[in-house]
Amino acid sequence: RRFEEVQRRSAEEVAKVVNWDVNLYKPPELLTFDGLVTSIKALEALDRTGLAPPSVRYAIGRARLRMGRSDLALADFDDAIRRAPTASWILDRARLRWELLLREAVAKNRPRADELQAVLLADFREAKRLGLADPWERDFVEAHLLLLEGESQSRRERAADLITKLTEQKGKPAEEAWKLLGDIALLSKAHLRAVDAYTRALKIRQSYVQAQCALAITYLGMTNDAPTPDVRRALDESLKAATRAAEMNPAYAETYHI
Repeated sequence: RRFEEVQRRSAEEVAKVVNWDVNLYKPPELLTFDGLVTSIKALEALDRTGLAPPSVRYAIGRARLRMGRSDLALADFDDAIRRAPTASWILDRARLRWELLLREAVAKNRPRADELQAVLLADFREAKRLGLADPWERDFVEAHLLLLEGESQSRRERAADLITKLTEQKGKPAEEAWKLLGDIALLSKAHLRAVDAYTRALKIRQSYVQAQCALAITYLGMTNDAPTPDVRRALDESLKAATRAAEMNPAYAETYHI
């Protein structure tokens, strides 16, 4: 009876975390995390019983990720995946690691970027091997593999073509595809294209803090080769974008690296 009760309550609390995602498309000022805080406490108590399924630890990580605590979320995802390797969970961990890789690549921290690229490539390959039911997600993974398995311009162009098609599919997270298109442009130093892609992503999800941070990083990257007046404008835009990201989610640590 105790086991059945823990299983039932676990399913209820995991569903609450998954269903919270409808809030992602609200304006940032209407976004509240109280429900996630409550769910994390309940899920951690269930996990301590030793009777809860691995989905409980995954849900804790997912809730923390939504709240901006990427550092804690990564450890939760690692724990859940060790217990039960699941393609969709591995994909979520890969999405998180991609953001870390992007930051290190832009900062030209090559040793750390290479380290992250290796584990990220393993994640996407494992998600593909285990199989994803959603064709959109399969193509999303394929696009990342094109980017990670080689650094040629042709591979980036093929990935961009594939992702562009993903932006056009109704009922799918087009903002994630636009964000990835922006990332490709940023890595290629095509800053104006990156700004356009991130702006499109933010029009769909106004509280998309990762895209907002990437926008700030893009404006900062414009300062490298720009004439002096343009440098000042780019710095101003970068500061505005970073400030906006901090307002969206003060707990999102990546904002403060910019």
